[in-house]
Amino acid sequence: MALATNLLQGQASEWALLKRHPSEKYFGVQVCGGYPDAMAHLAQLLDENIDTDFVDINCGCPIDIICERGAGSALLTRPRRLEQVVRATTGCISKPVIVKIRCAHRHAQAGWEVVRTCTCRVRTGMPGVAAHACMLAVM
Repeated sequence: MALATNLLQGQASEWALLKRHPSEKYFGVQVCGGYPDAMAHLAQLLDENIDTDFVDINCGCPIDIICERGAGSALLTRPRRLEQVVRATTGCISKPVIVKIRCAHRHAQAGWEVVRTCTCRVRTGMPGVAAHACMLAVM
């Protein structure tokens, strides 16, 4: 997974995560970001510079530093923001965009994120949602 902010800052180590190996028949890149404008800009860059078959927005990462930036599984607690991020991304790229989610976030009711994200999928026209079945323990 690559962070949108790091990619937009031009960090070579982050861009290295998006390189396709010649042996890969199908290749997708997984990115995360919590801001629609940044994700739109990133989508344009990916469309112009990366040989990929699809883009996966990671909304399942529970790591604190990711969630503190409004990305990863933090987006599951903000359905309107999630929809804005998806719309911004899909509006600026010619490749299919899917969303990876976690079945439950530490601060939300189990399974509710799946319902909200699938509703977002229908409204935005994204082709798919991948649900990570792992749940975080409530602390």
